[in-house]
Amino acid sequence: MVEAYKQYEGHDPKWHFKKLHITPASENEVIATFWVTFEIDEEFIDVVKLFVQRFRKEQNNEWKLMH
Repeated sequence: MVEAYKQYEGHDPKWHFKKLHITPASENEVIATFWVTFEIDEEFIDVVKLFVQRFRKEQNNEWKLMH
């Protein structure tokens, strides 16, 4: 984690998301899987991460990241 922070420190990193799949987990929750690539100083770095996150739709219709 510290290495990642040092790599991005002082730069303008951009995250690029590519949605793979969204699966309902309950009436108001979904599990989303997506790839993330990173761009630093207008150049893509050779790192691709797979994320699996759970989101819940709140009463105000906004999505909240659960974990």
